[in-house]
Amino acid sequence: METYKSNREMIAAPVDAVYSSLTRPTVLMQRLSGTLDSLPPEAREHLSEVSLDDSGVTFNSPMGPVRLAIVPAECVENSRVVYRAAQSPVAFALIVDLEPEGEGTLSQSSVEVDLPFFLRSMVGGKLRDGAVQMGKVLAHLPYTDDALFG
Repeated sequence: METYKSNREMIAAPVDAVYSSLTRPTVLMQRLSGTLDSLPPEAREHLSEVSLDDSGVTFNSPMGPVRLAIVPAECVENSRVVYRAAQSPVAFALIVDLEPEGEGTLSQSSVEVDLPFFLRSMVGGKLRDGAVQMGKVLAHLPYTDDALFG
C-alpha cells in the first residue's frame, strides 16, 4: 500500500468534538448544511459531490461512486478515525490522525491505496494533492455549534 499524507492542519475545535463529528457523519452534515456559504469555494466544490450517512461517506470519482465506511475497530478515541473503501475499484483507506493542541486540534489526513506499480507514477501526484485538499477541507469544517455562529 502507498500512503499519501496531507500537511498537518490546525482545527479550531477541541479534539473530542472533532473526533465525535468525524465518527458521526450525519451530525457533521447537519452542521455543514448551515455553513456551506462560509466555506472556501474549493471546499464547497468538493463537498457538493459528497453524501454522508450514519456509517460513512460516498463521493464521486473519475471511476464512479466511491463509498468509505467507518471502521470502528480501527478508530482510536480522540486520536484516529479510519474509513475504508466499501465500494471502490481499488482498496484504500482515509485515515485522520488527531492530536490535542491547546484549545484546538492538529490533524493530518492520510490516503492509503493499493495501486499496481505502473499506476503509481500516473496517479500518485493526484492522490497526494487529494490528501492535501482533504486536510484543508477538514480544517474548515464546523465541529462545534459555536462554529456555526462564530
